[in-house]
Amino acid sequence: MAPKIATPTTMSPKEIDRLIATNVALTAALKSKISTMDPAKMSVAIARHNPIKYDGLGEPSLLGDWCREFDNLFELLNCPEEMQVDQVAHYLKGKARLWWSRSKGVIREAWKESEKPYITWRGFKETMRAVFVPEHVWSRMRSKFDTFKMTEEMTIEDYHNRFMKLAEYVSDLNYGDEVLALRFEKGLTMPIKKRLSAGEPSTLEEVY
Repeated sequence: MAPKIATPTTMSPKEIDRLIATNVALTAALKSKISTMDPAKMSVAIARHNPIKYDGLGEPSLLGDWCREFDNLFELLNCPEEMQVDQVAHYLKGKARLWWSRSKGVIREAWKESEKPYITWRGFKETMRAVFVPEHVWSRMRSKFDTFKMTEEMTIEDYHNRFMKLAEYVSDLNYGDEVLALRFEKGLTMPIKKRLSAGEPSTLEEVY
């Protein structure tokens, strides 16, 4: 018996509308499931990774390291946006915890009047940077980032590590990968630049 050949089918407008409605309902159900995820279970999931706590002291780069750790955890665990700040608040201590306990009411009220009924993780990070990294420090370190170059005494690892710490001070400028890659390459010593392949790199890690 000859094999049957699949033939294209034409859906009626009613069938198309029904399919769209089904997709909309499934999407809404998924969003509802995510938004009602148990915060206690999320806390346990985060705690398994033993994230560091931030105390509001030390080098401003420590705040950047702390923020990036939770960026990765929230993505890994698919933590709902509306739950993120409450989860991360458990990992504040000392000066930072005291600040949040005193300020969270005012900050949350301000956000209720904006586009979201809760403070977002991105908004929380920006607020913390404004509080714990003085503006004069931010400006000075940005200038240093713009002029930073590798010296003969540095290894490529030293240069990369110092560059990444300085890059924290331009994170709010939303530089793309290509911009950071070109800036990283610009600061390399001439002997290393000569060893790079031709063409513009697309990412900083590609140059490194």
